[in-house]
Amino acid sequence: MSGNVLGLTKDQARAALHVTDSILEHACCCSIHKATGEGKLLPYEKDLIEVLLVEWGTASKKATDNAIKLIMAKHSEFSFEEVESLVAAIGSKLNGSLVTGVKKSMPPIMKAAYNLAKTKVAAKFDLPSIWSAADKAAVDWLTNHHLYWVGTYFDKNLSDKLTASVAAGMQEGLGRQAIGNRLADFFNDYPGVGSKPDAYWRGLAANGMNRSRNFGQLASYEELAVQYLEIVAIIDERTSPVCILLNGKIIPLSAATSQRNRLMAAESPEDVKTIAPWVSAASLKGMDSNQIVNQGVAMPPYHFNCRTTVVEHFETRAS
Repeated sequence: MSGNVLGLTKDQARAALHVTDSILEHACCCSIHKATGEGKLLPYEKDLIEVLLVEWGTASKKATDNAIKLIMAKHSEFSFEEVESLVAAIGSKLNGSLVTGVKKSMPPIMKAAYNLAKTKVAAKFDLPSIWSAADKAAVDWLTNHHLYWVGTYFDKNLSDKLTASVAAGMQEGLGRQAIGNRLADFFNDYPGVGSKPDAYWRGLAANGMNRSRNFGQLASYEELAVQYLEIVAIIDERTSPVCILLNGKIIPLSAATSQRNRLMAAESPEDVKTIAPWVSAASLKGMDSNQIVNQGVAMPPYHFNCRTTVVEHFETRAS
């Protein structure tokens, strides 16, 4: 079943609208604001959102169409084990196709966001910004780290939800055509899925651009021999409790560079979670800057959809 008369899934329709907005912005030379509550986007964030939405919509429809063809070619009804196998094949093909598509566009976006942040800091102090091997290594890590989360969105949880949806159709006595429709329906509405693709890709783009920005700034701060950084949150109705608590805290540059270096040397995404944990405001309440750093809290992002950044702070000691 298609999501509309054009034969697009809802994911593809959302991606098309996003691309249309981008074209209109370039044509009109102004930003198009909608009542989405997402606020102002970081530089290049919209570009990454567009890539993720388009590639997900394309990959999910392609994987679903191929699965429906296999279903229609089978002359007997499916067993539950065969449904599980089919869903696993959908996930494998979808993740592979998605990563292949995103891998073409993500590196230059990551590099652009990183380099813009780095050059802005350098320009602020009338210094040249020189691209180095260390910068390339940082951008490579940023790309590979976020590609991992692109390729793991269709995980066991999503697979189980899809299997349950199709299995429910089997219990209702649906035939092959109806089961094929169940697959298409799932990728239109994602019943029972908490983190819908649209929200997930927007959040991943926000975090990717924020981490790239902070990595880029950090590179210039190192070159400038800055000793301390100040955490600066955007204070509005969307600000998280943890960012409100961290706003204005002063951390040593050495803590930020140490965390970045350990992130880049991490052996797995699970290690990344340990090195840069997302903690609650309650767990940090009453702590000074040194204690917060000891909890592994240094460079943003501090949570999903985090907008907080850091700026140079000239002081003889942290407070």
